[in-house]
Amino acid sequence: MSEPITVHTSGAAARKESLASPRFAVVDGDPQADVATSTNPRGPRESITVVGIGEDGFDELGHKAQTALLRADVVIGSWRQLNHLPDTVRGERRPWPEPRIPALEGLFKSLTGLHVVVLSAGDPMFHGIGSTLTEVLGPDRITVIPAPSSVSLACARLGWPLERTPVASLTNRSLETLIPLIDSGVRFLVMGRDEFSATDIAGLLCEMGYDHHDLTVLSDLGSPDEEITAGTAAQPPRPVSTLNVIAVSPPIGGQTHRRSLLPGLGEESYEHDGQLLDADIRALTVSALRPVPGQLLWDISGGTGSVAIEWLRAVGLASGGFTRTRAHAICFCPDPDSSARIKRNATRLGVPWLEVMGAAPRALKGARYASGPNAVAPDAIYVGGGLGDELVVITAWSMLRPGGHMVINARTEEEAAELSTYQQRYGGTLRRVGISIDGTETEDITQWRAIKPLVPTGV
Repeated sequence: MSEPITVHTSGAAARKESLASPRFAVVDGDPQADVATSTNPRGPRESITVVGIGEDGFDELGHKAQTALLRADVVIGSWRQLNHLPDTVRGERRPWPEPRIPALEGLFKSLTGLHVVVLSAGDPMFHGIGSTLTEVLGPDRITVIPAPSSVSLACARLGWPLERTPVASLTNRSLETLIPLIDSGVRFLVMGRDEFSATDIAGLLCEMGYDHHDLTVLSDLGSPDEEITAGTAAQPPRPVSTLNVIAVSPPIGGQTHRRSLLPGLGEESYEHDGQLLDADIRALTVSALRPVPGQLLWDISGGTGSVAIEWLRAVGLASGGFTRTRAHAICFCPDPDSSARIKRNATRLGVPWLEVMGAAPRALKGARYASGPNAVAPDAIYVGGGLGDELVVITAWSMLRPGGHMVINARTEEEAAELSTYQQRYGGTLRRVGISIDGTETEDITQWRAIKPLVPTGV
């Protein structure tokens, strides 16, 4: 097998010139098999390596990470990380451009042909720049050399099993995203945004009535300045450093959580104008929509946004404490006051990324074909207040992803007759649901559930 041939030149040209022999494969022991060419060959004079570096700096890095840094033409990171490097690292040191993410593709295009090392705190693939780079540049161009993450170090200090500890981050998410984790009643870790993160979390806990929750702030983990301070939500630990992880733990034998993450929240959880779907019907509706992490729901009902909110909370529970790809939802509401109320409900229940758009059916096309992360076909659609306009249902069905679920609730006999028409046209099932409490009927609806065929039909 031939060895790679490298042409060495001097100066800047040496950084961009390389030749490499094809890669060969032995198939079923046959050395005469066809050549297996690399789909993305990389010459020996070009690389992008993401190195996880801790607060203990260059000296504690492994041999592979140190070698990558010593041969780097360019090193990218924060000034704090760059200042950890010794003079023996001779590559050009560049701080991140701002705004960072929009500039990434152009930045690395300008560095084509060079050895580039990107510094990341701890594990680059855990809430780090490594995940972003693999999405923007592709995993084939990136080599990742991780270090222990701050979460791993925090669990080691606390004696908590890492695999059973939910983790949230405030570095790129709002404080309210912690609410479902607090509601769950489990202990969890939060990657802080700044030195005031613990105080912010304490304020949220007190606002929710959890004054006695324990808070532990672990700062500068792995460095000589490492410090661990403890307190409660009522008396939070003092701010120490901008680099911190906060442990949130309910007191043993203390107050239990008050709100389930499963659908069917009580009326007191919502701000509403009296038009709130019964909790039991709501639970059945969300279940029929089959929430799955990473999917998109359209809620065409207005009012409070309760179905979309509980769909998102249920998906968060299924995804292990919001550590995986979270789902998205859009509510369509024509009334500005109701739209504002939906946003307030979403924030207070921990899903502030719920989006609210205008009236259906026009806004449905705007959501489907606009630019942005939600410009995709929805995986599930709920219609609770659109039966007065047949065009709403027809438009929604046409935009539903094949294999997606649509659920419509009807309260009156006239609306139930409309659902029968849709069943004949699109298939699905009709269910009559009645809820009574102590012999008194509180809700009686007809529900149509349909799954859009994977293969288009003649309908």
